[in-house]
Amino acid sequence: MVFPKRERGWAVALFDSGSSIGGAIAPLLVIGLYKYFGGWRPAFIVTGTLGFLWLIAWRLLYHPPETHPRISEQERQMILAEQARAAVPGGSEKVRARPGVSC
Repeated sequence: MVFPKRERGWAVALFDSGSSIGGAIAPLLVIGLYKYFGGWRPAFIVTGTLGFLWLIAWRLLYHPPETHPRISEQERQMILAEQARAAVPGGSEKVRARPGVSC
């Protein structure tokens, strides 16, 4: 996904919170499925099916900025300009590590 520079903090917060919520819900879901069906196989099949349903939804709903139907032309041009600026060597800000800190 592509986010304008000024909205990247919000996007990262959403993605990080989503993975944390998923990590909190998954054990409860799997244990509940295990208890309900009496074995690990149905719990495995249900969670795997949920993963495939998410994959299908993502493939159907995701559009790159060049072809996205719900963004304005102005926003599209802004995103593409930021991508082009970042692709040019020296076009984006570089963050340097402090001395003694390896990345």
